[in-house]
Amino acid sequence: MDSFTKRPIIMMKMIRYPPLSATLPGQFGVGAHSDFGGVTVLLQQPGREGLEVWHDESEAWLPVPAVQDVLVISCGDMIQKWSGGVYRSARHRVINKSDAERFSCATFWHGDFSATNPLNPNDPNKDTVGQLLLRRFGNQFSLSKEVMAAAN
Repeated sequence: MDSFTKRPIIMMKMIRYPPLSATLPGQFGVGAHSDFGGVTVLLQQPGREGLEVWHDESEAWLPVPAVQDVLVISCGDMIQKWSGGVYRSARHRVINKSDAERFSCATFWHGDFSATNPLNPNDPNKDTVGQLLLRRFGNQFSLSKEVMAAAN
């Protein structure tokens, strides 16, 4: 894990969700998605529910309680890929169901830009953290061909 943790890419995002009364029917604070990187650590505002995780077996959205001093920790798509599906990236969404603002703080820990699969050093796919992130960003944001070529 040394090469994976030398100089990790870490991003923190403070998120504000407007009160339910300020949203339109069917409008989400954050629509259904999975995180794409390594590990996500989420601190939710206690008592302000909103995070829901998709449960495949029951085909239902399950609420994740917002509890004082409790962190929600999940892995992203990169870890799911590198673990061969042993660790799964959770599909989730946020709907603020209260009539007050909701705040959360998400920290995304992706690993060192040049690191390859730390879970399987013999993985024939030598994609780096940087390459995987650039490809993912390229799919979401229209990055130039030059930037995308650098990812390969």
